Amino acid sequence: MDAVATATLDGHGLTTRELNERLRELLEGGAGAVDVSHPGSRHSLAVGFLDHAGARIRFLGDVGYFCGGLSDGLDIAVTGNAGWSLGADMMSGSIVVDGSSGSSTGASMRGGLVVVKGDAGARSGIAGKGGTLLIGGSTGYMSGFMNQRTRVVVCGDAGPGFGDSMYEGELFCGGEIASLGSDTLVEEPVGEELAWLDELCAPHGLGPTRTWQKVRSAGKLWRYDKREFAIWREAL
Repeated sequence: MDAVATATLDGHGLTTRELNERLRELLEGGAGAVDVSHPGSRHSLAVGFLDHAGARIRFLGDVGYFCGGLSDGLDIAVTGNAGWSLGADMMSGSIVVDGSSGSSTGASMRGGLVVVKGDAGARSGIAGKGGTLLIGGSTGYMSGFMNQRTRVVVCGDAGPGFGDSMYEGELFCGGEIASLGSDTLVEEPVGEELAWLDELCAPHGLGPTRTWQKVRSAGKLWRYDKREFAIWREAL
């Protein structure tokens, strides 16, 4: 790991609290990077790390749910698979997973980059408020639901309801879209967007399985007119 001081941490036999505490101790003690062996699919690893911008953590094995959630500035690598809610609510930094991840990957993320080289589960990239989510394989149903500003890139196929009720942001799919969500439309990416996609995917050895398609909001659900509001008020 370059020229930074790299520490090692064996997670065998440690609880989640103990492992996270030792991670903090190592980073606060001057380690610029930590390799964690035997993460043991524990949940909530490296959650809420707010004061270690630029530090690198590599989990040598599978991690459980919520890994890297609520973090700000960490660069995390996972050599195995990850559970659901990977990187949820993260503010900045990066998470790169060599395998696949569960449902709600990158949910409500506000910034940074989450990369899953394999598949991601349903509802990935929901309620995204910033940053970029890159999925090298396919993703499940309702991914991109109520997206606000996150760029979600799926190199493989997207399940039903892709981008349902999204506000802003952009979704890109390099495979087949099972069905679009409500109030969305699909169009061809322009040259600048294609260049950005290549720049994003190339460092991770990823790319579209077919042809890139762009999905965005059609804008019909952004507002209601007064007549519709009156109808709903009477109905409720």
